[in-house]
Amino acid sequence: MQTAILHNPTTLVNRIPVYFTINQKKARRYILCLEMVETVLQDFFPQKKIDNTTRPLFQTLGQVACCIDNHLDDLALDQKEYLQEIFPVFFYSLSNAQDEAAFSDRIWELCHQVGTSLYPPSLCTDLFQFYSFCTKHNLVQELKTFSIGVIQSAITKAKAKDAKEILESLALEGNAAVTFLLQLLQKENRIHASDKKFYKLKKYLSQLEKMLNIADDLSDYKKDKSKGTITLHAKSGYYFSLSSRLLKIFFSTSITFHFIFLKHFFLFTRRYILSEIK
Repeated sequence: MQTAILHNPTTLVNRIPVYFTINQKKARRYILCLEMVETVLQDFFPQKKIDNTTRPLFQTLGQVACCIDNHLDDLALDQKEYLQEIFPVFFYSLSNAQDEAAFSDRIWELCHQVGTSLYPPSLCTDLFQFYSFCTKHNLVQELKTFSIGVIQSAITKAKAKDAKEILESLALEGNAAVTFLLQLLQKENRIHASDKKFYKLKKYLSQLEKMLNIADDLSDYKKDKSKGTITLHAKSGYYFSLSSRLLKIFFSTSITFHFIFLKHFFLFTRRYILSEIK
């Protein structure tokens, strides 16, 4: 998860640093997506009561996800590969950080190694609290696996030579995200692997994640290309392949999950439109 702290404002000359380009609308989109998970859980398990800590948890996850996306995308390919190389040792060192000050020192050491910086510096507090949350729930190993998966996905995406490899990178990222989310929700006692609907829920969330990732890539291609997040030169075949996969997943999900998916689709669309016009 600490991939969220990385930034190199000098990666490309004259490029506006990401901390000047982050806007509240993008953060709201991530929070909206995670809050939709809460809605999905309510519909899958209506008998489970929601306590007052659930919504802030989803909001925090949305904020963390937004940070990961912004900061990891802002790294050049060689930085991502170096991060992948040193991340296991760095992550292990966090276990020796007994307080926020020690945790912050580890973060800045990593920044120095990769040639990046933390932005804003106050983000360290949020990262420390989330790491502490994972430690409390014995999710440190799962957090490490998730983090490595996200880094690998970013590298695969940057090296992709065609639409198939782009889709593979998106699948890698989506699987890592859904797996970690379900592990976290189990620790929070929101769901259990023994529940009859657990694997149905996992499949459903995976389908939703795939659709969101593909849709984002289609809409953000020019921006990703200019940032160097991807190097693939998109032709008509690229858009056709991604659009075809998106429609295939959309219709297969509609057939498998019937009205619950249509309900969530229209609900999410409505929430998204409202959030964009605020």
